[in-house]
Amino acid sequence: MLLTDVSPIQNALADTAMMAQSDTKLLSSCQICFDEVDGLNIATEICGSMCRASICSTCLKDYIRVQTESVPMGVLAKLKCPICLRPANLLRWKERCVQATEMIDSFAERVRASCDILCPSCHRPSNVLPSPSEQDPIEPVEMDASLLEQLPALQDMCNQFCQHKVSLDALCQFARERFPGHYAALTHRLVPLIKDTERRRHLLYMQDQGPPPRQTLRIDVGHQRRPRSLSKVQLTLVKGDGCDSVTCFCGSSFSWSRRVTLFRWSLVPRRHVDALSGIFRPFVNFRRLRKRVLPELIFVSKVRKFKDPFKVVCDYLRSKVHRRRVRRLVLPDVKARVVLMLISKHKKPLVVVREHLLLRVWRQRFSTAVLQSKRFTEAIIQRRAKHCVNMVEQQPWIKARMLAATATLFRHLIQRRKRTALDKLMQLLQKDLTWIEMTDDERAVAELEQQDFFTSMFDTGDD
Repeated sequence: MLLTDVSPIQNALADTAMMAQSDTKLLSSCQICFDEVDGLNIATEICGSMCRASICSTCLKDYIRVQTESVPMGVLAKLKCPICLRPANLLRWKERCVQATEMIDSFAERVRASCDILCPSCHRPSNVLPSPSEQDPIEPVEMDASLLEQLPALQDMCNQFCQHKVSLDALCQFARERFPGHYAALTHRLVPLIKDTERRRHLLYMQDQGPPPRQTLRIDVGHQRRPRSLSKVQLTLVKGDGCDSVTCFCGSSFSWSRRVTLFRWSLVPRRHVDALSGIFRPFVNFRRLRKRVLPELIFVSKVRKFKDPFKVVCDYLRSKVHRRRVRRLVLPDVKARVVLMLISKHKKPLVVVREHLLLRVWRQRFSTAVLQSKRFTEAIIQRRAKHCVNMVEQQPWIKARMLAATATLFRHLIQRRKRTALDKLMQLLQKDLTWIEMTDDERAVAELEQQDFFTSMFDTGDD
């Protein structure tokens, strides 16, 4: 299985045509300096076939130099197209700008330095990033025939990953889903097959972010294969800056300064440690005696002097505690039992009272919810109206009497209204005729005439 990031320029005829020799000089404008330069010195399609960049070799070399100098050593960075601002494969950069091959290699070296580790013992640096190889030096992975059919798709995903068209998460997710159980072996095989240093470092980083390995990369240079590594996962650590608190992805944490001190003491010969222990052990024992044993002895000796008062106090406190427990735990239960006993003695009267209260409650509910409800009142009115109609239809003499009574009431109502109107008119006329001087007999005759007039005026007859 050979999965390499072949440069897209080898498969693109247009790219080779741009770099081919030509007798006719075509001038093109650089998008950075805006100078007219020969078309052979113009780099196009830097980040892909859809790239619209058109930059002269001088500006491109200056851009690569600035980008390389601005990236700190050991920082994982990408070399992006100056026009599209999209990352491009380092092999494609070398094809696009042959004059800046050394600067591109310097940029790759800075990225590769992110895998440098420094031995805490001999202080010799070592790089753990595997070198690219054309052939697979590892034995093939045994897998089923159904998984072997997925290898071309994996190779296509790797090519897209090397061209920055597919993210690292998508590639790893594809490998986990299509090759379950072989993810670690495949990623371990893919790392040396990628030529782009930045892409190879990214894949190695994702491989390190997997589950905690039982045995990881070590520094074996100059130690006779005795590395200094983390005790739980055997991972070598080098501190650059920051605080002393270190937390490994396996879950363990420790203090860097304390671990360095223990490591330095481990380098001291055993006989020197034993000699120092023999010197300092008496002082340590004496300090422990003074700080821990003597205070306890003094306390015991003082307690014996106050043994009798202490017993009295203990008995008093014990009695208080007993009373408090009785008051909080026993008395509530006793009261509850007494109440239950009293209830059991008066069970029959309580049952009678309960039945009486239930009857009153149901009567109250019936009066409130039924008798006083609007629906009940409307039903009664409708029932009464229906009963009256039936009585009138069944007994005709009731209808005649009702008509006579209605006519009589109507006549009395009209007469009452006439008297009310006559009284109001008399009051108005009395106010207007106050200046006329009349005797009592004349006033009585006038009032009688007025009354007869208004009576004849408002009289409607017997009808």
